[in-house]
Amino acid sequence: METQVIICLAIFVLSLISYGLNKWNMAVTAMVTMTVLIVTGCLNPATALSKFSDSNAIILAAMFIVAHGFGRTQLVDKVAGWVNRAAKGSFDRALTLMLLAVWVLTPFTGSPMTKMVIFYPILTAICEKNNVSPSKAMFPLGLVCLLGGTGIPIGNAAVTHLRFNGFLESYGMPEYSFVMTDILKSKILPAIVITIYAVFFAKKLAPDAPVVPIAGMEQKGKKKEPLPPVQEVCGYVIFLAVSIGLIFADKLGIPQWVITVLGAVMMYATGVLKGREVKQALPLDIYLLLVGALGMGSALVETGAGDVIGNAIVTIIGGNTNPFFVNAIFFLVPFIMTQFMNNGATQNIIVPIVILACKSLGCRPLGPIMLVANACMAAFLTPMATSSIPIMMAAGGYDIKSLFKQGWLPAIIYGVLQIIWVTLMFPLWS
Repeated sequence: METQVIICLAIFVLSLISYGLNKWNMAVTAMVTMTVLIVTGCLNPATALSKFSDSNAIILAAMFIVAHGFGRTQLVDKVAGWVNRAAKGSFDRALTLMLLAVWVLTPFTGSPMTKMVIFYPILTAICEKNNVSPSKAMFPLGLVCLLGGTGIPIGNAAVTHLRFNGFLESYGMPEYSFVMTDILKSKILPAIVITIYAVFFAKKLAPDAPVVPIAGMEQKGKKKEPLPPVQEVCGYVIFLAVSIGLIFADKLGIPQWVITVLGAVMMYATGVLKGREVKQALPLDIYLLLVGALGMGSALVETGAGDVIGNAIVTIIGGNTNPFFVNAIFFLVPFIMTQFMNNGATQNIIVPIVILACKSLGCRPLGPIMLVANACMAAFLTPMATSSIPIMMAAGGYDIKSLFKQGWLPAIIYGVLQIIWVTLMFPLWS
């Protein structure tokens, strides 16, 4: 097992170097990496094959077809026009209004992916009206979809604290428990600051033009032909139905991927999109990149590499009792891990280790658990933890290098704020 861990970590590092050099197509690197993981025994072939039908990958592909169909309607231009008029023709103000709208929607859906697919077609149209490249706008949108407005205790966020209380009870610290507002309390200040960063500063690090082709984008200068009246209505009714379906998927008892696939099929069946347009809308490179990323994450879990990294927390902390140092470790380890593993899997690995570490240190576990949870949501340096980032990459025309260039500064800002804020709000020793 130790040999496999070393091999898996070596392949992981080499794949990162390949992405960074950007000499090969991202999809090629992803598929080569997955093949090598299978050949070396780090990834089960059946597990690798299952990633091509992973719900996140299916949602990604289907939602681009749905969003492209919505983009063919005149309604998306009308909504963009309304936002533009409200912003008095200023792109910066229009972007600000869109990011504030994300905050408004967040209490009703905690899913960054759902928010991203609802807003990016409208933001793309706003960019076109203002002669601004979508590459300037999609990272700010993705950043706020991930971190803005999260934790407001409505819907799923109103019961999330119960899951963490279950961890505390299971791992021997039932004397501590969260209340409904603790998640919001841990997130609110960093979320506000990151939103301000997205509004005023994120565009400065964004590329002036797409680094890779934007999925499904019409040729520049080509006028969009109006759809027939029936197809026009179908286009926005289908998009609205899919968006509402994603928000209430849990209550409806329907998997999100079923909703998105049905929406994609209806876009074609009703004639909103032609066969050629459906092919054009599919972001094949980003789809394969996500499949490869999911495979890499599974390999880290299957070989035990994730546990090795997680257990390093206790060793690094040692006997140090400085609350800021201890909490910095509790944040940084899952933050780094979740850039390369599914955020849910990272939480499940790290939270029990953190509780046991707190038990050993004799400190309160509430702050460290919040830091782990918040760190796992802050995966915007790579496309591996959440499907909202591949969507953002495809809509903005980003490769991994340009993604990292835009993400390193807000990552530092968010991390420092989280560590300081949570340490003050949830003292380790009292």
